[in-house]
Amino acid sequence: MNQILNEIQIKRYLDEPAEQFRIFDIPYLEKTKRCLDNFKIETITGYTNYGDNNLDDLKDYLKTIGSNSDEDIEIMEKTIKDLTETVMKSVDKKYTNHWLIVRTTTGSLDELSNTKRWHCDGNYFGHMYDKLEPRLDMFKFITILQGPGTFYLKTTPKERKLFESIQKEEFEKSEIRDPDNKFRATHDLEYRRSLDSRIKGIRVQAEKYQAAIFITHVNDLNKNVCGVHSEPNRNVPRMLFSIVPCTKEEAEADKKARKTIIIKKGGYIRDNFYLKYMKYKQKYLRLKALEI
Repeated sequence: MNQILNEIQIKRYLDEPAEQFRIFDIPYLEKTKRCLDNFKIETITGYTNYGDNNLDDLKDYLKTIGSNSDEDIEIMEKTIKDLTETVMKSVDKKYTNHWLIVRTTTGSLDELSNTKRWHCDGNYFGHMYDKLEPRLDMFKFITILQGPGTFYLKTTPKERKLFESIQKEEFEKSEIRDPDNKFRATHDLEYRRSLDSRIKGIRVQAEKYQAAIFITHVNDLNKNVCGVHSEPNRNVPRMLFSIVPCTKEEAEADKKARKTIIIKKGGYIRDNFYLKYMKYKQKYLRLKALEI
């Protein structure tokens, strides 16, 4: 039986020996459940907050998602603010800020969007750690306000080693690279298919009205407990909400460094790297065609 999401249970997760992930039931009111189920998602959107304005602009953002009533927008706003408060009350007081994201997608039949993307999240504030020691207590809180839940992979030490070896093997198979020899393999369809078919472990999907917390991969000291996870098929509308607690310094640096472009194509969000990847993929395919 899952634990009920509250400040005490989150603290217990963080204080206990490292666990790859933990799923909680969220005790929503019935009117909140109705709002979450019926909230209209008509556009692809993205919202980011660094804990520097008390979510004062959240309501205006929620109005852009679809033709929802003022009442439902207010309920959704309160839901997100209440969850944020619960998470932030459970962490060390030095983490005064957060990297908070709300994203909506409208559904896509694109094959890449509907193939598992098994991965560990990395060091969200890695660009800062040329001067600072990376902290090992970094975690992400995530819940799906509408749509299918995220998948999580529970692994034994042996299965984790297998996961890492398969990742490395499949990555090295990929022939597509940019001029700097960089390539994000999770954007490669064949890589995703191979990884999904070969990895071992217990697959757990978060259900409706549930949230998850998982450890993120900061360095080799905690790589064996980072929460391996994947989006589900994204062929229906989906609304994701996540929080990474952080210091004010981390928030300010990340706000300057992180630049994301939302592309309304294929029903999901693609970033700068994906655009570069697609450019070089097409170039690669043209060269292969000439060889034939």
